[in-house]
Amino acid sequence: MRDGIGFAERGESQKALQRFHQVLKHRPRHLGALYNRGNVLRDMAHFDEAKKTFYKLLALYPRHAETYRNLVSLLPATQALKLEPALHEILIEPKTDALARSHALFALATIREKLSDYDRAFDYLH
Repeated sequence: MRDGIGFAERGESQKALQRFHQVLKHRPRHLGALYNRGNVLRDMAHFDEAKKTFYKLLALYPRHAETYRNLVSLLPATQALKLEPALHEILIEPKTDALARSHALFALATIREKLSDYDRAFDYLH
């Protein structure tokens, strides 16, 4: 897994994807491998594959706020808007940590920005 992250950080995207594939072959629910695979695919401009990976991750881990943040950046406004209820659920969950809250708020602000609702976007960020 760490090898894949290292490859990704060095811009060796194909090697990173191969490593994440190896991990997922043995552990198909591995959160880190799915998340990093989606990020590498996004960085390679393989947006459809990245979206599929992020949706798969959210089906397994519906409270993973970082994934929502990354997915929202890939979606048109109308599709991103459909993610708002799940993001609000993350925010009201008492066990949500500060980092997850910040990712959820950023994702909500991004959705509102895509909709040209700049006042609400600002409110989410402040």
